[in-house]
This record gives sequence, structure tokens and C-alpha cells, in this order.
Amino acid sequence: MGQSPSSSSYNSNNDGLPLIQGNLDILDGITISRIYTNEPTKISLPKDLILTVRAPVGIVAENKMKVCIGRGVCALRNKSAMPTMYIYYALDYFSYKWKQIEQGSTFTSINGDDVKNFTIPLVDDVEYSCALLSKVDVLIKCSIDLHSNYIKQKQYLLSQLFI
Repeated sequence: MGQSPSSSSYNSNNDGLPLIQGNLDILDGITISRIYTNEPTKISLPKDLILTVRAPVGIVAENKMKVCIGRGVCALRNKSAMPTMYIYYALDYFSYKWKQIEQGSTFTSINGDDVKNFTIPLVDDVEYSCALLSKVDVLIKCSIDLHSNYIKQKQYLLSQLFI
């Protein structure tokens, strides 16, 4: 579970480690650098999974860099033979289950025991499932990029039309 450093250590000039606090620090299933801290408390390493534990609960990301984790997230380090991406896909799919166990009215959250007791079912041929889902993720990203390019082309054509 994360622990927020002193807010006086926060900066936006790349001094220290990126601080992952919650869903604002996750983009398309990957952690991003937005805020930094030069007084890191809890550390997450590359290849860990990051799970939001405060509203919204259950957003999962793959960590690509060494970061400090704040109290809105936890880091999951895979020590099993199961592929980490299988755990990622399972957590992503079962994100609705967190809604059943989160507590609080205005700002919901889960605790460390909730995370430790969360079970992920095994499926046949885990490696094949991960490879297939990974390829689907690539197709989704390509489609999003293509859509974005079409929007840019349309904006350009409109700008040329109405000069």
C-alpha cells in the first residue's frame, strides 16, 4: 500500500521520483510522470502492477519505471509463475468486483486486506490468453491513433476550406 510523502517535496521539474497517487497518474493502462517527489516513501519498481485503492477503486496499470506510490494506490509485485500480464488482465476484467467491497460514501476505498484476499481464477492456457489479449490491445491502440489522425486531417481540411 502506498504512503504519500510530504507535500513540500512535490515538484514538477523532474526532481526525484515520479509520484503515482491515483488514476490521474495512469494513462491507457500505464503509469505516467506528472508530479515528482524528492522524498520518496514507498517505492514501486518497473514491471509492478499499480492498483488504485481510492476513488475510483480498481484501475490497474503496468508500471514502467521506478516510482514513489502515494496512498491512493498500491503496488503489486508478481512473485508467482503466473505471467504478470495475466494478473493485469484479470484485475482489469474484475474491476467491477472492487465496487462490491469498497467502503465509504463520498470517497470510496479498499484496504490492504481487501487486496491480499482478492482471488484471481486460473484459466486454461494462460500464455495463449495473454498473447491474444496483448494483440487486441495493439489493435485498439492502432485504431485510437488512426481515429486521432482522421480528426486532425478533418480539422486541416476544414481550415483550408474556410480560409
